[in-house]
Amino acid sequence: DVNGDYPESKTNKIGKNNERYTVFSLWDTYRNYHQLLTLLYPEQQLQMVRTMLDIYKESGWLPKWELNSTETFTMVGDPASIVLADTYLRGLTDFDIQTAYEAMLKGANTLENNPIRPGVKEYWKLGYLSVDGGVRGPVSTTQEYNAADFAIAQIAKKLGKKADYEKFNKQAYSYRKLFDKETHLLRPRHANGKWYTPFNPESGANFEENVGYIEGNAWQYVYMVTHDVKGMIKLMGGEKPFEKQLDHIFDSKQYDMANEPDIAYPYLYNFLKGKEWKTQQKIDQLINEYFQNKPAGLPGNEDTGVMSAWLIYGMAGFYPITPAEPNYTFTSPKFTKITLKRNPQYYPAGDLVIESNASPENIYIKNIYVDGKPYKSYFISHEALKNAKKIRFELTN
Repeated sequence: DVNGDYPESKTNKIGKNNERYTVFSLWDTYRNYHQLLTLLYPEQQLQMVRTMLDIYKESGWLPKWELNSTETFTMVGDPASIVLADTYLRGLTDFDIQTAYEAMLKGANTLENNPIRPGVKEYWKLGYLSVDGGVRGPVSTTQEYNAADFAIAQIAKKLGKKADYEKFNKQAYSYRKLFDKETHLLRPRHANGKWYTPFNPESGANFEENVGYIEGNAWQYVYMVTHDVKGMIKLMGGEKPFEKQLDHIFDSKQYDMANEPDIAYPYLYNFLKGKEWKTQQKIDQLINEYFQNKPAGLPGNEDTGVMSAWLIYGMAGFYPITPAEPNYTFTSPKFTKITLKRNPQYYPAGDLVIESNASPENIYIKNIYVDGKPYKSYFISHEALKNAKKIRFELTN
């Protein structure tokens, strides 16, 4: 309330804090929104993280999909761990990382009565959630747990917890056990290792029920492994088959802009040498198709800022491709000059200016310059972006 009152999580006792946040739609927001806040609104992001830790202290668990101090347990995975890790690894460290780490480990390692990670006992035993275990969307949920384990591994490494790093880093790639070499898709599996049949990769789109996936189908989830794109390229048999399947997903209208699992797909071409132009083309097409200034101008649910964050990144010319890995990947910006106002307390280099010769025709990157020097990669670390004062794109038609 305006006087700072709020109901504490679980107890509903009245707490007092003028910077208490709510509506943590974390299954959505861990993918790009918190990274944008970290860059442009660090104080608010830190306060959101502190609120998440307060919720842990009050309820015993990190939030999953919190609404007005009530945990709804909507959606799947363990997204709070990803947000906490990502924030810390991008240099916003002014929160209790030891309590955060303790909370992450509790969510990952509690094998019985775990409201954050249903089925976690089977997940650690088999490396995946089976269709027999009673957990919704076992393929999707396995992938989400993998993404969280990757995040926990990165924090463990940062904190010098070697054994934890090795344990979680190994588990982060267990989705590979669901890779079906025949279909080149991630496929539901029984606990005994047999594939679930009948298998229809298209089933599950547009919020239909599906045995394997949550709010999506096999096409929309197969490449939701942004922490292991190179591993997926290898599973697919190399860059050419990977690209062919990615092309097919777009060409057959299986790409769903309106939902999160495949939201990073257009940027995956940047992992294929010589094919980066396809990222630039796809982002341009999607902006023109979906984000128009008219009543139907948003592709779907705003999802607490995720669609807007996607658009801001796409128009600014970079994207945080892997949650809990402080890197970005480039695309062509949509304005000739963009200034990112950065809080000097957290970003001593000050504002970042992005310049280009952007136009409706000039959508392809010819050259990139960072602080006047030619830049030869389509990826840039958060540290390098943090210290940069000017990025210039030379674009062509």
